[in-house]
Amino acid sequence: MSRAGRARTEPDRASPALVATTLVVGAILLLVLLLAAFGGAPEPTVPGLPGAGLFVGWLLPITRLLLDFAAVGAVGCLLFAAYLVPPRDQDLRRPAQRALRAASWCALVWAGLAAVGSLLTLADIAGQSLGEVLTAPGFADSLVSLDQSRSLLLVSALALLVTLSARRVKTTDGPMLVLVLALAALVPPILTGHAATHRAHELATVSLVIHVIAVSLWVGGLAALLMFRRRSPGKDAATVSRYSTVALVCFGLTAASGLLNAVIRLGDGTGLFAELLGSGYGVLILVKLAALAALAWFGWWHRRHAIALLAAGRPSAFRRFAGREVVLMLATIAVAVALSRTPTPSGGSSDVVDPADPGHQHAASTAFTGPPTSGH
Repeated sequence: MSRAGRARTEPDRASPALVATTLVVGAILLLVLLLAAFGGAPEPTVPGLPGAGLFVGWLLPITRLLLDFAAVGAVGCLLFAAYLVPPRDQDLRRPAQRALRAASWCALVWAGLAAVGSLLTLADIAGQSLGEVLTAPGFADSLVSLDQSRSLLLVSALALLVTLSARRVKTTDGPMLVLVLALAALVPPILTGHAATHRAHELATVSLVIHVIAVSLWVGGLAALLMFRRRSPGKDAATVSRYSTVALVCFGLTAASGLLNAVIRLGDGTGLFAELLGSGYGVLILVKLAALAALAWFGWWHRRHAIALLAAGRPSAFRRFAGREVVLMLATIAVAVALSRTPTPSGGSSDVVDPADPGHQHAASTAFTGPPTSGH
């Protein structure tokens, strides 16, 4: 290869890591901006009153955002290996093997962030700094006895199991089994979140589980498609066609479950929609709805044009368009995390127990309700 040819290919090799880092940093900055602008930013601890402090207050939503990204990445890579590029015979093809390795690394990060999230959640609920929590008598008992922190420890254990399983898969059925395990790891925080304490908790919990799983497959699948598609020569159109079907189903489930959750949460209060329109919480809901509408248009475009572009030998046009869609998806996740930490118009928080209940805890008690648009 000529020196000029090497110069052209080297940036392509380095760009995925650079792009991923840029997107993550941008999402964190967006999250901080949204929290500061719409009332979800942590407040300094009042002298003489218990409080976890600004460090825990800011680190909690940032950890939640990164946890969501890692979980979505693991699920997407496993979806790619299990379905988008199905292996032949009993040997995994190279793209699937790469996706499995990436899934194992994402799951490892997921496990670590879930463990950190467990500590932060305990500190926030206890109203103590991390140092005070870690040195307090009975620290381990408190971590295990609190439902929210215990559920995150379970997520950490399941994510570690995903990490080990993804590295040992050798057969065609293996990726699908690991994918099911990863999807199961999304569920424990939902069972201790807002939906589990709602008056219609069975319906709220089931719809929220469907919502989280659908969003994770939808967002993660597209990210994995962009990451690994170019390494599957001659199969681009077929792979994108498979993803398009998955995305259509996931979008339908996301929209239906999200609408159902909105009806369950907002259906009790008269005049609540008017209150939302005049609050930072309401603005974030409108932003999220606009983002979901834009993603619906992206999905329509993919079904109408993406496969044709690939068949016509124009993969760069597909990559640019799909890349913009991924950016919007990640921004929507940041909006959802900001929404989970922003007070509702009734004075509560979107992720707390029913705001009408005078005995509810503050927002951190369910700050980790699962990936992307989990609680909203």
